[in-house]
Amino acid sequence: MIGKERRVRAVHEAGHAVIARKLGLAVNHVDARADYPNVVHPSAGFDAANLPDVAMQIAEYEKDALVALAGFEANRRQFPDRQVPTLDIITEPMADYQNARNAIFRITCLMSGQPVPQGAIAMRPDQTLQNSMNEVYFRLLHQAATLVERHWSAIERVAKHLERHSKLSNQGVLDELISRGERYIQDNGNS
Repeated sequence: MIGKERRVRAVHEAGHAVIARKLGLAVNHVDARADYPNVVHPSAGFDAANLPDVAMQIAEYEKDALVALAGFEANRRQFPDRQVPTLDIITEPMADYQNARNAIFRITCLMSGQPVPQGAIAMRPDQTLQNSMNEVYFRLLHQAATLVERHWSAIERVAKHLERHSKLSNQGVLDELISRGERYIQDNGNS
């Protein structure tokens, strides 16, 4: 079971890392060790409030949500026959869902013309806001699944590296692994 758990973690973190890079975000560190698996990257939405229009701000928060959801979608892609429960975006305590929830809450505020909270969010959405958040969540979940499928060969390549080495702290190496994964598909006539 240890090998399978390592593989699941490696694919999960590779999903975050590859999709972050594909969305133009820097990735400073990827760690697939059991004690603290994570991907360190700057938030796309951090400076979103400084952007000139709402559509641009939403696009940046969407990047953060997509990266947060990409790990779960990579695991779904890895085990297509396994039942993966649909988690509640409003109450799920896992860190990836908290990151996605914060971004989705901000997106929903922007879409409805409400002020966007800065810093930590204490969320108590009313039913209308919760419904809007669920709509955005399922749209972005589908988009994350599409991105994972499109970049699956790169995710697999990065995951194999993480299985062997546990960590990756060089963005150049990450980019090369992604590039090699995508070249493999092109060289073999698949798309």
